[in-house]
Amino acid sequence: MRIADDSIALVGQGRRGADHGRKVMDSSGASFAQVLEGARERVRFSQHAEERLQRRGVMLTNTELEKLGSTIDRMREKGAREALIYMKDSTAMVVSVTNRTVITALDDVTAADSIFTNIDSAAII
Repeated sequence: MRIADDSIALVGQGRRGADHGRKVMDSSGASFAQVLEGARERVRFSQHAEERLQRRGVMLTNTELEKLGSTIDRMREKGAREALIYMKDSTAMVVSVTNRTVITALDDVTAADSIFTNIDSAAII
C-alpha cells in the first residue's frame, strides 16, 4: 500500500527554558505528547487491508486519509462500532471504528457485487 505522507518528521530535542528541563519536540515544534496523540488519531490498516489496497493499486492521499479519519471520529461519536465507508469513485472499506482500523478494502468494481455483513453503520465520503 502506498500512502502519501509528508508529515513524517524526525524527533529532535528542544529546550523550553533553563528551569523547565528538556522537552522532546518534532521539527514543527510539537511536543512528544502532541505527536503521540496525533499517532493515536491516525487510521491504521490491517495487513489484509494493506494487501488488498496494494494488489488493486489503490493509493490514498493525505486528504483522503484525513477525511477517512474525521469520518471515523464522527461515526464513533454516534456510537458506531463496525462500519462500511465508501469513498466516492474509489474504495469501499470495512472499518473497526472502535480501533480506528481498516479491516478490509475493495475497489469500486469489486464492491459493486458485494454483500457486507456485521456492520452497524455506513458512510459515503
